Formats: sequence, C-alpha cells, structure tokens
Amino acid sequence: MALEASHAHCERPMSRPAGAPAWWSLKVAAGLVLIGQVVVVLGVGVPVSRLDVPLALGQSIAIAGGAIALVHYAMLRSSSRDISRPAALVTSRGLYRVVRHPMYLGDLVLMVGFALTCATALAVACVLVGAFALVRLARAEDATLLARFAPEFYAYAARTRLIVPGVL
Repeated sequence: MALEASHAHCERPMSRPAGAPAWWSLKVAAGLVLIGQVVVVLGVGVPVSRLDVPLALGQSIAIAGGAIALVHYAMLRSSSRDISRPAALVTSRGLYRVVRHPMYLGDLVLMVGFALTCATALAVACVLVGAFALVRLARAEDATLLARFAPEFYAYAARTRLIVPGVL
C-alpha cells in the first residue's frame, strides 16, 4: 500500500474485528433490527412516521450512508489484499483525510437514514445502540493501529476524528 493511498485498518464487513466481537455483534444486531423495521414500514404499509419525516429523506440518507461505506471499503481493497493486516496507515484520499473510520461513518449515516424511514422510538434506540457499538469498535481498532504504527498513528489521530468529522 502506498503511504498516501490508504489508511487501511481493521474494518471488515460481515466479519468481527479482532478484539471487539461483542461490539461488532451489537452493531450488527442494531442494524438488523433497523432493516426489519424498514421492511415492515415499506413492505406491510405500517404508517411511515409519527414525526412526519418525508420517506424520500430517510431513503436518501440511507443510500448516502451505504455509498460512503462502500466507497471507502473499495479504497481499502484497492490498496491492500488483506485490510485486516494493513501495510501502511496514512491516507490522503476520501474521508480518511478527516476521520479514521469512514466506513463506520457510512454505517452510522445508513442507520440514521433507516431510522428516519421508520421514525419510531425503537429505530432511535437502535441508532443510539449502533452508534455506541461503532465508537467502541473504532476505539478497539485504534488500539490495534497504535500498536502496529505507533509514530505515524499518533500524528494521524491528532489531525483526524474517530468517526464523525468535527464531532467525534
């Protein structure tokens, strides 16, 4: 991997990152409950929202979140055969310039879009649980990156946020 090409790390779609199985399972469970709610709302015709959120808004946000996650996964895959064992750390591409875990940002945006599509208390709870799990996963992965790329990681972490640009 070229140094400027990618910040490959331990995010692995559909598998558990080393050292964080409980958080990964919690994130997946929250996402599955949200997906189930979307299927019920859209497939069965349950009233869309008590919050009167336009359906297209939630769907558009969900699509944007999925795109963020997929684009950044593709960046990692184009730079490394095994993204769980990166050869380099720093990136100058995409959202890796501002956050260390843009695939998790995509997951979070996707969850928010699903929650807006359903607009239920359970959907909001799923987003909160999912966000908590994503933060725990990202911190576990940061510890792995620190152990592997200590000097570079300190500099990278000092200029980026964990998941959400300008916030977290």
